[in-house]
Amino acid sequence: MDEEDAEELLKLQEDMKITIIELRESEYYRKLRDQLEEEHLLKREISRRLGSKEKMEMVIYALGDLEYDFNSHYQLALALLLREEVDMLKIGEIQVFDPLLTPADANVIRSFGCTVLSVNEFARRRVEKPTLFFLAFAGFDLVANLLETNWSPSHLENLIILGTSLHVWGKTSPDVVRLEESEAEKLLSNDRLRYIRTIRDWSVEFIIDDGHQWHPFQQICWVFINLHSGIDFNSLLPGFPTISKIQVDHGYAELACDYISMV
Repeated sequence: MDEEDAEELLKLQEDMKITIIELRESEYYRKLRDQLEEEHLLKREISRRLGSKEKMEMVIYALGDLEYDFNSHYQLALALLLREEVDMLKIGEIQVFDPLLTPADANVIRSFGCTVLSVNEFARRRVEKPTLFFLAFAGFDLVANLLETNWSPSHLENLIILGTSLHVWGKTSPDVVRLEESEAEKLLSNDRLRYIRTIRDWSVEFIIDDGHQWHPFQQICWVFINLHSGIDFNSLLPGFPTISKIQVDHGYAELACDYISMV
């Protein structure tokens, strides 16, 4: 690391430390802590999944660029505070990915004890144990990929999502999401939205602060999925070849500047 990179790392570290202090002292964080400590139903959903497990992974997708986006600072700060101060969540390793992360971003994230993923998973991570996904600014396509990859009662119940309500996507996303999409991409967008619309009726959600307008955390809530083994979700969904979805994912990724490979 040359002198200029070292100076940038120190600056970002200081910015993050200030953000952590500011967030810890904020009304939003106080309400979040109070909710986790006092909301009986929320505590039950968490304890039912974690039980006696020692640690739970947190995965952050679509964090953003720490160098140029202060919203990303607050989101990372919240993840760190949840790990350090909220024992009931039992957060261990924090893994982070965003194709926009610069080498400087990656260095500062690692300096706070987190792992920067080198491969874009497109949120297609199958979870065999309870895992917390922090998806504050993730698009519906990432949320749908996560749902599809875990499309069984046992796997969906392992998901704990801190992000946008599944009901919001159904209200705000039109059937055709991007007018400039090809016909295959339009079909894929509709297919992904149906995963969200199918599962949302089995979701249990807890809004952290309904009246809070702080942009980094607008519309953020805790999302859990409670199912029973007799539900046949596949019969409710249209078919679309998985390989086609992966091809579209990679097509979008090629349009973005992926700095991770440079780290």
